[in-house]
Amino acid sequence: MADRTDILLDDNYDIIDEGEEWAEGASDQQHVELLLITQKGENRQFPYCGFGIDSKLRQRTKAQEFLRDMEIELENDGYRSAVIKTGATVGDFTIEI
Repeated sequence: MADRTDILLDDNYDIIDEGEEWAEGASDQQHVELLLITQKGENRQFPYCGFGIDSKLRQRTKAQEFLRDMEIELENDGYRSAVIKTGATVGDFTIEI
């Protein structure tokens, strides 16, 4: 899959403004981050999209189930070759896209 480009957001998820233009650039990492933090139903255009990581981390979810659900969400958004590397805890992971 080719790198996606989109309007870029800062750390507070505000649009980066470059004078009279919005900053654009490679946005795969930004897409994955937004996918992980949004809950299903928050995006009206795509109501079934979203992982809801905050809720998942508060639940008593098995690590294998947590990672499987994350992988499914990534695949549904087109990141079929994403590699999830886990750490010592469920919330300790990295995603290579």
